[in-house]
Amino acid sequence: MLALSKVNMKNAKKLDELNEFLVGFCKVNGNVLVETLISIALQLFDHSEEELREHIVNNKLFRYYVMLDYKYIESLDSKMIVAMYSDYYYVMDRLDENRKKYALLSNSNFDLDMYKNIFYNNFDTSNKIVSKFLREIKALPFFWNRTLEEFRICALLNEGREELKESISNVPILKMEHIDLTNFFDLMDKALDDMPSGALNGMTPNQYYKKSKETIEHDIKKEKEYVKQTNAHLNEKDAKKFYDLYFSLLEYVNNKYHINTSLKKIYKQHFLDPNTLVPVIEYLFSDKENIIDSYIIENPHKFTKDDLNVIKKFKDGIRETVVIAKFEEEYTGVVSDYKVYMIKGVNSNIDEIISYKQLPYLVIMTLLPFKDVIIYDGIMTGIPVGLGVNFAKMVENDYNKNMKYYHL
Repeated sequence: MLALSKVNMKNAKKLDELNEFLVGFCKVNGNVLVETLISIALQLFDHSEEELREHIVNNKLFRYYVMLDYKYIESLDSKMIVAMYSDYYYVMDRLDENRKKYALLSNSNFDLDMYKNIFYNNFDTSNKIVSKFLREIKALPFFWNRTLEEFRICALLNEGREELKESISNVPILKMEHIDLTNFFDLMDKALDDMPSGALNGMTPNQYYKKSKETIEHDIKKEKEYVKQTNAHLNEKDAKKFYDLYFSLLEYVNNKYHINTSLKKIYKQHFLDPNTLVPVIEYLFSDKENIIDSYIIENPHKFTKDDLNVIKKFKDGIRETVVIAKFEEEYTGVVSDYKVYMIKGVNSNIDEIISYKQLPYLVIMTLLPFKDVIIYDGIMTGIPVGLGVNFAKMVENDYNKNMKYYHL
């Protein structure tokens, strides 16, 4: 019985810690996509995705502080469930507008102790500057509770410092006693600069300024190092041959396995919507060995032995998430699982499709051997996530140190 009690206490403690983080995170950020909240919690806690989702939807303590609502997310063109800290519902529109100004940067530092501290104290009292500010404001001869609430909103939105200073300056008792607030306001600015802000995606202004500087420096470096591609795709004859062979294979897969019944013809078709081909490609790569063997036996379009050998080598192809890392004059470098593949486009250079300014760029891509090079099949699905300077540096490091593969 005692052992069971200890287990229950341990589970309760873990549950408390989870709530402290989840509510603290929502309190700092104002609102957050539930999917994002789950993704971050998965990194910090030993819970499954299903358990976290169940907790967010049904835990009474969490729901006491946090509301769930559907919200249209413009960048995703979809309605998503958002977790919103209840006390801040009246400033959500302002928060979303301010956040758009800083959308290029995201926070990757998830300090569990800081969020727990904020859950209990509204502020990170372990931060010496913030703690000193709290002592100073409580020492002033006026009702500071309401001012602290305004201070939290000021930090959340990353705006309104001057209005808040003016409001404090006009407090009658402070004016009557001729209290000099110069040092206090200086401390207030330092405290706000060191407080996480929802408008800054959970970063402090100090962190944001530092990250902004790194981003600018990285963009300048990227501009200097960019080499415009001149011969990074197949010639016209080879491009036509590739699409004849590849589209023949895709038509065979689609018709034999009834992937898209509204799409009858793929072979020798032009201006096909790439999105209609993706499910067919996915099915092909789910069992590429057997499907390609079956195709070669049937040879529906009566290709020569040499052409069938080209298709047979497609069995060495890969379809996965990769990072487009760098444009070289004659190749595009993509990074996958510590390998760097040097690939060519089919009809055009890839830097005509993806700007060098977007690199590193995360995509789902099909890489295939064709003749003596690696190509992608001309269809890529971009993954709309901000990768940040630190990720870009990691990709650059992998690109520079790992072996380059020019053949599959």
